[in-house]
Amino acid sequence: MIQAVLEIVRLRLAYFANFWNCFDIINLILYIAVIYLGIRLFLMTEQQLKQIVPVPTNRQFYYVNLHPLANAHDTFTEAMAVMLIVAWIKTMKYISFNKTMTQLTATLERSAKDIGGFSVMFFIFFLAYAQFGFLAFGTQIAEYSSLYNAVFALLRTILGDFDFNALESADRILGPLFFLTYVFFVFFILLNMFLAIINDSYTEVKSELSRQPNDIEMIDIAAGYWQSLLRKLRLKKKDTTPEDNDCERFRDALLAEGFSEDEIAEAFIKYDISGRKLELDDMQMVERALFMQKGKVHEELRKQEQTTRDTNILNHRVSHLEESLFRMCDRIETIISAVKRMDEAITRTNRNDDIVRAETALRARIPNSS
Repeated sequence: MIQAVLEIVRLRLAYFANFWNCFDIINLILYIAVIYLGIRLFLMTEQQLKQIVPVPTNRQFYYVNLHPLANAHDTFTEAMAVMLIVAWIKTMKYISFNKTMTQLTATLERSAKDIGGFSVMFFIFFLAYAQFGFLAFGTQIAEYSSLYNAVFALLRTILGDFDFNALESADRILGPLFFLTYVFFVFFILLNMFLAIINDSYTEVKSELSRQPNDIEMIDIAAGYWQSLLRKLRLKKKDTTPEDNDCERFRDALLAEGFSEDEIAEAFIKYDISGRKLELDDMQMVERALFMQKGKVHEELRKQEQTTRDTNILNHRVSHLEESLFRMCDRIETIISAVKRMDEAITRTNRNDDIVRAETALRARIPNSS
């Protein structure tokens, strides 16, 4: 739960772009809900037991309402059942790391868009026939007495559970016509188109996966670790065949070069060189793969270090730029204040000049009048 919260904080909405991440959140919510419902059921049980024991002595019959407790137990059981289904489906996330395990998920992902668009057409036909059956046979056949019952009656018809005699008895014309057209359009055409979409997607996925290099299978990894464990515990006898001697000498040489036992075991399993005579090309191929793998690790570490250095430099430059902007803003405010003071001084000077000119003009008119 803590890891999921940290990932959401770091990635925000991008976290929910992955289907399995959304599945993890759903599983986490169900897990918390089951814990809450379990605690609630326990507290309600304790409360009901306090009401039952001891039984009041002044009453011959004593009634305790157990319906809330039964409802709480049913809710807890149903929530736990849903959580278990989600948890079992979640195991697909951890076993789908090679071609065999990814065919199902890749097929569903590839066909999801087409199935979603085609489902609209399917449900239009399906609901149309459900309403037709409800209106035409609802008063005579119990299976079509409501729209809800009609929907499930048509679903059972797809599975082969239907009562044709009841339809024919209700209406000798509409009954057989309804049944035949429904089976033709929904079962023979629409349902088979669903299967065709999934089959095409599966064919494309299988063709793409067949062109990819073979990954290490789960059984190969388990067998490799088991053989390594037996060798470490000295429970497996070493054969004296030249092929095994070549493998052991090559393994010792790789260990001397600094590769781990697990890396060597995975490389041997991947290139299938255990238990046979090694050629120079085989040794060079394995050694090149191990060096490339180690080089990729070093390259990733170097890129991470370079990214960290670039980030620190960028942060320093941004901080310096912010300081420069703050100083520039202070200077601009100082200049604006000085301009305002100069403008006020000029305004006062102009006002004084106007007063002086007015007084001078007034004095010049007074002697002329006299």
